[in-house]
Amino acid sequence: MRLHSLSLVAAVLGCGTTDSDPASSGSDGQPGLTSSSPASSGSESEHTSTDSPGATSSPGADTGTDSDDDGDEPPIFDVPTPDGGPLDPPEKTPSWLVHIGNVDGQRHLFHIDIETAEATDVCVLTDAETGQPYSGQSPSVTFSRDDRLLFSSNTGLWEFELPSCIATHVGEFGYSQVWGISPDEGNDLYGLDALTDQLIHIDAQTGQATAVGPLGQDWTTLGGTWNEVEQRLYGINASTDALYEIDQLTGMGVLANALPLDFEYVGVEFHPLTEQIYACTSSRQLYRLEADGSLTDLGDMGLPGCNNLGAPWSTEVVLPPPPG
Repeated sequence: MRLHSLSLVAAVLGCGTTDSDPASSGSDGQPGLTSSSPASSGSESEHTSTDSPGATSSPGADTGTDSDDDGDEPPIFDVPTPDGGPLDPPEKTPSWLVHIGNVDGQRHLFHIDIETAEATDVCVLTDAETGQPYSGQSPSVTFSRDDRLLFSSNTGLWEFELPSCIATHVGEFGYSQVWGISPDEGNDLYGLDALTDQLIHIDAQTGQATAVGPLGQDWTTLGGTWNEVEQRLYGINASTDALYEIDQLTGMGVLANALPLDFEYVGVEFHPLTEQIYACTSSRQLYRLEADGSLTDLGDMGLPGCNNLGAPWSTEVVLPPPPG
């Protein structure tokens, strides 16, 4: 199955991924490389060439660093702190994505400009219950259709209130490795559980998940996203470096395209406002997934790795200004 051809360009189970997030001090949701500090800003990804836009290719074989479904979680990367500077007003520039990354053991929300791929640290997540910075996991992030920013902690659903940056626990899934969450046809969510290799359906008000059905193969690190144009659910399986169309009624995944990139872990999100799918992995790059399965390198995000992406459904979402 080929992706619908999308024209606008301008942004993690799923989240995102499933599976997904970075730092040397701990692990998150997707297995893969561990980095204690970002590479220099001028370096190229080990997976792809950034000399020119267009299709990006890389070795297709799996690196063998993905986790088996034995409860292993991916590492967390330390991401660089911002040097300040204003963000473009979200209501005027909907062409952005969000990413939750780790800075010194704390989760930070990053704004990613799709046109430049630049990531800007905008705030620290604060746990509503403790009043302290949220230090749990965040392998997948997404916006629901009613523009609630939601993320998985592997075992439970959390809501990230904007622009206050308060993280509130919604409820437990009943599954332990939900690394990919994405909107469903309404205001609830789909999720991909890497431990049981199942598609699950998540009540966005309670966090409770119910099984839809098996994905049909071993999914190690992974990510999922809902394509609003096609009204289809897609997932990237890092163990095969391929995109799959996932049947919402049975959970079965069917190969759509082999991908020209070695995914160690997965951030993937369809952007409702640009009508494009964006992806990221252990490299510093942001990619646009084209209809033929090729990947266009949009630029260096300045992050040492990426395992989750989220995109707003409306232009009304307001992000907090960056610190400083």
